[in-house]
Amino acid sequence: MKRILLILSAILFLLAGCSAGDGSMSSINVQSSESEDTSSTSGSPSKGQSDSEATSSALESELNPESSNSMEASEPPASSSESPSLEVITYTGSGDDVVEIQSIKDGYVFRISGNQAGRHFAVKGYDEAGNPTELFVNTTDPYSGITIDETLTTRTLEISSAGEWAVELVPLSMLDCISTGQTFSGSGDNVLIILDCGTKAEITGNDEGRHFAVKSYGNSINLLVNTTDPYSGTVMLKGSPVLFEITAVGSWTITL
Repeated sequence: MKRILLILSAILFLLAGCSAGDGSMSSINVQSSESEDTSSTSGSPSKGQSDSEATSSALESELNPESSNSMEASEPPASSSESPSLEVITYTGSGDDVVEIQSIKDGYVFRISGNQAGRHFAVKGYDEAGNPTELFVNTTDPYSGITIDETLTTRTLEISSAGEWAVELVPLSMLDCISTGQTFSGSGDNVLIILDCGTKAEITGNDEGRHFAVKSYGNSINLLVNTTDPYSGTVMLKGSPVLFEITAVGSWTITL
C-alpha cells in the first residue's frame, strides 16, 4: 500500500532530526504555459538530510520498484534526470490548466495558493493511469494551505481557476513539527510532523463554523475531529502517529 511510503519517509526524517525549514534548500520553478519552461536550483542539503534521503530512497526502491521509472520533468536540472528529494518544486499559472508533476523520491506535501478573486478554485490529482487520487482543493474562498497526497501516486494535477495559482511540492523535512508539551497554532489547511507524543491531544478551532477535520497518520490513519461546529476538545492518539493533517478555514491549535 503506497501510503505506507509516506509514513516511512516521515519516520526517517524524524530519526534524522526535524529541520522545519532550517538550512539551505534548493528550488525549481516551473511556469505553466505553452512557452519554454525555465528552472533554477540553488543551495545544498545538510549531511543529516543527505543520509535521510539515501535511506528513504533505498526503502522506496524496495517497496515501490516502479517509482524509479516514473519521473517526468518539464525542465529537469542538466546535471540529473531526477528531482533531488530536498528541493521545492514550484508550478505557477493562471486559469484552468493540466500540469504533469515531477515525482519526488521521498514523502512530500502540496502547498497550494490561489483564487484571490474568490471564485471557484479546485485542484484534483490523477495517477499515471488517469485514475483520480485526491481532490486537494475545492473552494470558493481565496486559498493558501498545505495538503497531503496519501498514496504518493499523483502525477497529474487538474486545476480549475479564474485567476493566478501556485502549486509547490514540499519535502516532509521542511514541515513544521510538534512534540509533547508543545502547542502549535496555525490557520487553514496544514500538515505537521509529530516528533513525539503521549496518548491524547487537545484541539481547538473552527470558530467560523465551517468544515474542520484533523487526521493522524502512523501505524493507522485516524480521524480525530470532523465537524462543522466550533470545536474544543481532547482526543485519543492511537497507532503511534507521526503526522497530523489539518483541514480548516480559520485558526486552530493543537496541544500535545
